[in-house]
Amino acid sequence: MLENLMGALDLVLCWENFFWAFVGVFCGAIMGAIPGLTDTMAIVLLLPFTYYLGPIPGIAMLMGLSKGGNFGGSLPAILFNIPGTPQAMCTTFDGHPLAMQGKSGKAMQTALFSSVTADALSDLVLIFLAAPVAAVALHIGPPEYSMVVLFSLVVISVAATADPLRGLLSTALGLLLATVGTDPEYGTLRFTFGIIELSDGISLMPMVIGLLAFSEVLLQAENYFRQRLNGKGAMQQVPVSSDPDDNRMTGKEFKMCLPTIGRSTVIGSIVGIVPGIGTTVGAYLSYLWARRKSKTPEKFGKGALEGIAASEAGNNAVNGPNLVPLVTLGIPGNLAAALILGGLHD
Repeated sequence: MLENLMGALDLVLCWENFFWAFVGVFCGAIMGAIPGLTDTMAIVLLLPFTYYLGPIPGIAMLMGLSKGGNFGGSLPAILFNIPGTPQAMCTTFDGHPLAMQGKSGKAMQTALFSSVTADALSDLVLIFLAAPVAAVALHIGPPEYSMVVLFSLVVISVAATADPLRGLLSTALGLLLATVGTDPEYGTLRFTFGIIELSDGISLMPMVIGLLAFSEVLLQAENYFRQRLNGKGAMQQVPVSSDPDDNRMTGKEFKMCLPTIGRSTVIGSIVGIVPGIGTTVGAYLSYLWARRKSKTPEKFGKGALEGIAASEAGNNAVNGPNLVPLVTLGIPGNLAAALILGGLHD
């Protein structure tokens, strides 16, 4: 075990592998920060470039794209209230209110430190627990998968909004949209209404952009014209505070968020090990648990650093463990892992 770790460390510290990992993180963060271009889309678009690299540099770049894109989604979520990736939706709950208080720098540093800490710790799960988890995963069958998916949907419904009924209705609407297309078992068309373009179902990217990004554009346009009618001029901009402490995360605040980061790392790691759940569920579960455990739950949704830390730690902690079923059973943990598996085969 120790010899394998030392050999892996030599590969990591190789300048070529390190450089391509950096390129992957940089490009992934940029694409993740553009609403609609998620970490998955970053891997899809840049996967052909890895064919010209060696096996190890290619893997390093693919993992960098996944991890960088996962973090990049938090930037527009904080600054514009538009999640760059679906898993950054929870970050908008506290990130944007904090930015509107002139503390956007503090919010982004909280997201960065939480993401890096949780990602590094969760990678240890992949390193040390891959073999034991493989033995457990062999006993997971269709009934267990069904209950896990049902559990995930219920959790998302409860955590998505303060009103559980609205959350359940939103989840039901999402399930209804997912039924559009061709039945995988019988090949019959469902809810296509004679439109041949819907035979493959509703694409994820247009739906995410339409439901999340475009709705925020309409809200911002409404706010702009309302302020013009009221004689207030241009729409409200994100303020910037002149206080240095408002633009950075202090050591005391990081220490305060450490328990939340630790809990969210554990939750995200567990979610990542189970195939098919993904980063979005990890973020929602972590945020919900942090709100329940917080001494000041009333601050959540109004700019709580713990909310940002929980969301970002929860979704980034999934990155490492979602490779556990991939490397042990050949089953991708989520869509990003499936794309990385495709890159490994090529």
